[in-house]
Amino acid sequence: MDENFEITGEHLRWAKSAKRKYHKSIGFWTDLIQRQAGKCALTKACLLFDLVSGTPQAGRQGCHPLYASVDHISPGQTELGFQILCCDINDLKGYLPTPLFNALIKTKEWKHFADEWKGLADSSSDRMVFKNLIKTGKA
Repeated sequence: MDENFEITGEHLRWAKSAKRKYHKSIGFWTDLIQRQAGKCALTKACLLFDLVSGTPQAGRQGCHPLYASVDHISPGQTELGFQILCCDINDLKGYLPTPLFNALIKTKEWKHFADEWKGLADSSSDRMVFKNLIKTGKA
């Protein structure tokens, strides 16, 4: 946990939205944001929590690839754990069978991909570079 990380108004707005959808308290979500220091649990990229990034707009597909997305760690379980992922990483996880995704994130290829993803997050706001990385492995 990053002790210098501070919860902002955007984090609170996002937590209120997550509370309505997942029926966990705002404190639950802000604690999770704090524990993850506002970063994706799988790539460590800084997440976006603002309303504009999370709202699909004309001419663009879905939310921004770095927008904070709630992930059920163990889909299908009655007591679900949660983590916060980049929107596109959560989508990628959703397309793969859980055992396959769990095996994937243990590979050196995943580590390389996650490092590339984080590097893009640190240097680019162009949402297409993230889409290209998922499609081709190249930014």
